Amino acid sequence: MKGWLSNRKETIYLSVSQQAAAASRILGCFLITQGYANVRYVAGERTVNEQCQTHVCLEWDGWIIDITAD
Repeated sequence: MKGWLSNRKETIYLSVSQQAAAASRILGCFLITQGYANVRYVAGERTVNEQCQTHVCLEWDGWIIDITAD
């Protein structure tokens, strides 16, 4: 996707909740088509109490755009 920045590989995308990841990617693409530059898709995971937790959000111009609010 033109203009799309990602700090992770697609394998991380698959480990995140599919619905949240897909919604964030769609929103990121929409923002880019509306002229917002340097929208970044951020995905990560951590282990808490031996449970793997994943999260995804967008970053733009110092703002964190988190549509999951969790």
